[in-house]
Amino acid sequence: MKLTGFETQIVELPRESGPLGASAMFVTLKLRTDDGIEGIGYAGFTSALMMKALEETLDALTEQTIGSNPMMIEAIGAKLLALGGGGSPSGLVTRAVSAIDVALWDIRGKALGQPVYRLDFVEMNPDTREFQRLCHAVRELLERRIDQFRRILIQFGRGLPG
Repeated sequence: MKLTGFETQIVELPRESGPLGASAMFVTLKLRTDDGIEGIGYAGFTSALMMKALEETLDALTEQTIGSNPMMIEAIGAKLLALGGGGSPSGLVTRAVSAIDVALWDIRGKALGQPVYRLDFVEMNPDTREFQRLCHAVRELLERRIDQFRRILIQFGRGLPG
């Protein structure tokens, strides 16, 4: 599977009026593959004045992904950050790379028939697999501690929700 094209668009959405105005602006990204899968991402949280610059940054960086394997998310992100000057200027580059990252994860989920939250985020990088093992160990330890805490609260006539 290869990335074959993309489309960006500035959108403005209404919101409650406040110090930031009565609308929010974002740049949406549709990233396409040769398998017909489309990933969606967005960048925003910048002023209306900077929105066109954000769209141009996103266009320039997304152009560099064409022909890449969309499953190589970490490698693509590292390449784009390097091309963007190591993340500087951090605001525009970071927002653009984040939008591409989200679109790539969307493609990955659709290709695997899974919602993104169920994906194994670390199946390709051995260093990250080790980090995942550590996360699982910490999670198990925390679950045991929560169970112990529940038992203590029950002994004192109190319960813990859940």
